Amino acid sequence: MNILLVDLDDTLINTTSLKEFFFKDLANKSHTSVAEMYSKYSESKIIAINSDWMEAFSKILQDSYSITFNDYMQSLEQGLSLIQTNEQVLNLVRSFNGNKVLFSLGNEKIQLVKINHFHLKSLFDDILITHQPKFEIFSLHMKDSEFIHHNISYNKVTIIDDDVTLIEKIKLQFPWVETILTQTLLQ
Repeated sequence: MNILLVDLDDTLINTTSLKEFFFKDLANKSHTSVAEMYSKYSESKIIAINSDWMEAFSKILQDSYSITFNDYMQSLEQGLSLIQTNEQVLNLVRSFNGNKVLFSLGNEKIQLVKINHFHLKSLFDDILITHQPKFEIFSLHMKDSEFIHHNISYNKVTIIDDDVTLIEKIKLQFPWVETILTQTLLQ
């Protein structure tokens, strides 16, 4: 049986312009610089390693600038119109014969806003959103030379992701898994 795992941010959708808008909007709301927002974001990723860093970022914004989670989500929703889908990846998903799983790293509420905005749910058999490192989650699903998902064994596994480190780790640890680096599809 075949399974395809596909990343969301910068794979199915190009979130670069969203991130630029998001940090600029938050900087305006907090009367600080975009560089300061990026710094706080980076700080939250360090503080909340292996947990929900977006939640930590939201707390930092609340404590430092009185920016609420609702303000945060409003900035996100305003920036959604700037995102474009990556048609090459979407076409590959549509044509794949097997189980399709959207496999995303991030805050579940934020990821679901993006998934719903682009009507991506119907393309997938399952959605797996984690704040844990994706390699750890992927490895937990491995047993011998099969990928186990919802008690179903898959002997042919394909993963598409823009994270070079993740792809390299999977290639090294599980050489039988087909890995596709998003950047190679978008050339």
